[in-house]
Order: sequence, then structure tokens, then C-alpha cells
Amino acid sequence: MMADKKTSSFETLNTLWMTALAITFFVATLIPSWGKYIEIFQKDKMHFAESTTLAIVTFILFLRYAIACHYELGMLADHVDESSAPRIRAKTYVVIMSLALFFGVLISVSDKILIYAVLIVIYNLIDLWGGFQVQKILRPLIDERIGAEKSQQEIEILRTIDCYYFQNPTLQRIVTIMFVNWIAVCSALISSYEEKGLSQIYRDIAYLILVLNIIISELFIFIWRKKRDNAIERIERDSSVNLKRK
Repeated sequence: MMADKKTSSFETLNTLWMTALAITFFVATLIPSWGKYIEIFQKDKMHFAESTTLAIVTFILFLRYAIACHYELGMLADHVDESSAPRIRAKTYVVIMSLALFFGVLISVSDKILIYAVLIVIYNLIDLWGGFQVQKILRPLIDERIGAEKSQQEIEILRTIDCYYFQNPTLQRIVTIMFVNWIAVCSALISSYEEKGLSQIYRDIAYLILVLNIIISELFIFIWRKKRDNAIERIERDSSVNLKRK
């Protein structure tokens, strides 16, 4: 029965995230008119390339976020709280749907660099407080499980998870991202008041900063996750080998 409950919960999460991706794509295509992009392409091919690149990178960011959240919820359910299946609460629906709408709007305004830059800074601020709340909740749960666990393999896995959440500079990463995005905001703001030549230069700088900031920041967290997952796989593999030897 517990396994069925857990399976049902994760099926619900899958459905939620698939729905969220559909909403993001729908909002991103609903708000702007396609004629606008044709006009941008005809007037300024560089601006067209920049805005479409930023839109694609933003959609990939949301896709990565959805996959990571689903995977990590499963990992925490398996290793931190196996005694009860994760329950999907009303606020989970609200958070996921709100993120879907937010990213849809972000993608739709990728051609308006100042609006996009301001919105992504707001997202960074929300992400910062969300990360703080996650760490605040997880710390006592992980410590409690380590203290109660008798399996050496599980203790090592729990310590690996603890290292991922509390030894990596996760919150510092978000603050750095937000600081760099503020530079993009300033550059986009300057481009709104400068003459045409300088305006395009500052606009290009803002686009470059935002795209590179997303890619580089995601590369860092990808490395941290890969290190965590490889460590857990190694622990499970070594434990399996030891059992076969016995």
C-alpha cells in the first residue's frame, strides 16, 4: 500500500510537471504575436538572434529545473524519509503552476531585454529564499536519519546528500547570479537612454551577460549534482560487491 501511495504521488508529480511545461510553452507563444518576431528579424537580425537564443536558453532552464526537482524529490524520499510517501499538497500545485506561468512570461518578453532582466532578478530573489527554506527543513531531517540509521551504506549516502546541500556554496551561487543579472539590468537600462549606436552595444552586452550567466551557473550545479550522483552510485556498487563476496 505504501509503495502504491508513493508511486501515485510521483505519477502526480510527473503529470504536474508535464502540464507545467505545456503551460510554459502555451504562455510563451500566446502573449507575443509571431508578426513581431518577423518584424524584428527584418529590422535587426542581431536582436532576433539574441532574443531567440535567450528564449531557448530560458526554456531549457525551466526544463532542467523540472527534471532536477522531480529527481531530487525521489532521492530524498528514498534516503531521507522512507517511512512515508511524499504527499502532494495544494501549495505544490500553486508553486509549479506559478513557475510555469512565470517562465512562460519570461520567454515571451525575451525581445524586451530590460523587462526580462528585471524579472529574472526577481526570480533569483525568490530562488534564494526558497533555497534557504529547503536547507532549513532538510538539515534536521538528514541529521536525524544519520543518527538513527544502522546501515553503513545508507549513512554514507546520507552524508553525500548532506555534502551536496550544505557543503557546496549553493546560496552564494544564487547571490552571485543575482549580482551579475543586476549588471545586465543596468546595461539594459542604459541602452534605453543612449543614442542608437551605443544603445545597441549596451543591449548586446545585456543579452550576452544573461545568456552566459544562465549557462555558466547551470554548469556549476550540474557538476555538483554529477559528483553527488557518482558518489551515491559508487557507494551502492561497492556495497553490492561486498555482499556478493560474503
